[in-house]
Amino acid sequence: MPGRYNEILVGRYNRFLQKFLSMKGGPPAPQLASELSATWAMFHGAENRYLEGWNRFCAAATIAAGGAGNFSVAQLTNLAGSNVIAVIEKILIVAGASDLFLIRQALGIGNLPSIVTTVPLDTRWGTSSTLTFSTRNTTVSQGAGSTIAVLGAQPANAQTELISTDIDEIPCLPGTSYNVTANNTNEAMQVTFMWRERSLEESERA
Repeated sequence: MPGRYNEILVGRYNRFLQKFLSMKGGPPAPQLASELSATWAMFHGAENRYLEGWNRFCAAATIAAGGAGNFSVAQLTNLAGSNVIAVIEKILIVAGASDLFLIRQALGIGNLPSIVTTVPLDTRWGTSSTLTFSTRNTTVSQGAGSTIAVLGAQPANAQTELISTDIDEIPCLPGTSYNVTANNTNEAMQVTFMWRERSLEESERA
């Protein structure tokens, strides 16, 4: 079958439109317009997140020194079966000693022993004193553990920010955890996670 005039042959863009807008049938944008055409620039600020179904949250895990042989770790977990996608917007680390901090993506694991209070960042939901749930699906926890990928060295009592721009943001799908671990044993630290989350569309759950 011969191609049509100005046909788009890079299929991933059509697949993106079909998934993003949950469209059925053939390619929604099979060809370029031959004349000027209207475009939709999909740029939104943080104040518009809720219009797209996103909710934003923050939680800080304060981990006391665990004793000889114990590594301090804070973990963000998107529970399996949640039907929610979370996007980590910021990770802040502060520790009382100079250290190399590590990060790991872990699949199919649950929460660590201690669950941390989660604060909603969307004021339309009310204040944290009237809203105490932990997002129902995504939780921040703390405890002891080990990990593998190096984040980098940090001086004592300094703050390290892991995510600098929006391209650094980390998607966290159902059944996935991200944790930050001290490389030294018996070390106190504080880790803050900021993230947004929304329900997965039906077309995204395959």
